[in-house]
Amino acid sequence: MTVEQRLVLCWFGKCEASQYIEYLAEAKEKAGIIMGVQDDVPMFKHRMFAEDFATCWLRQNRDRVKQLSYFRSRSYWIKETFQIRDFFDRMVLEESPGCELHMAVINRWEAQITQILAKNSSAMMAKDALGRMALHLAATRALSLHMFGKSSKNFNEFINVKDDLYQWSAIDYALISESDWPYLMGKNVTIHIDTLLQQISFNPLDRVLHDLYLYKNELVF
Repeated sequence: MTVEQRLVLCWFGKCEASQYIEYLAEAKEKAGIIMGVQDDVPMFKHRMFAEDFATCWLRQNRDRVKQLSYFRSRSYWIKETFQIRDFFDRMVLEESPGCELHMAVINRWEAQITQILAKNSSAMMAKDALGRMALHLAATRALSLHMFGKSSKNFNEFINVKDDLYQWSAIDYALISESDWPYLMGKNVTIHIDTLLQQISFNPLDRVLHDLYLYKNELVF
């Protein structure tokens, strides 16, 4: 069982997972979506199956996602796990009425984003089921945040609003995602030291040193 698995599973979950792994390893029939087990890790026939299962787990275990430091670290926010986070965002929006701007953001429909904000700038204040504004989601994707800034006279009031999932603001999401954080730095943004430490700490040493160098030279506290 990997370090990540041990972190996210409770004691009962670990026991149940171990039983399933043992069953899969001993199974003679390999006609399902799992081909076998290698080093205690299920080998799915297609990556999409693994991503779907991971996303469903996130949806059903939101309280653990909120609490565990792993989900606040760059180890979780790497590009290889983007599809899982994207699926999770889409699942959350299924139970979040009035979040058309959020959907436009996760689909990266820049023309529609501009159109929605032009018609109703207050759409930026709408929050999904996890208390996230569209700006939070935009900060996790390769989108220019300038389109949000130019569409709202009160943009500076929004950039420091925290969500309910991680208690993160837009700059926290932008830094962990390495997206358009320089734009936010030019605004009245608040840097949260505790959040930065959480994002840095659960990483390989070379990555920790890289981040410390970047933040020391680029961020103004």
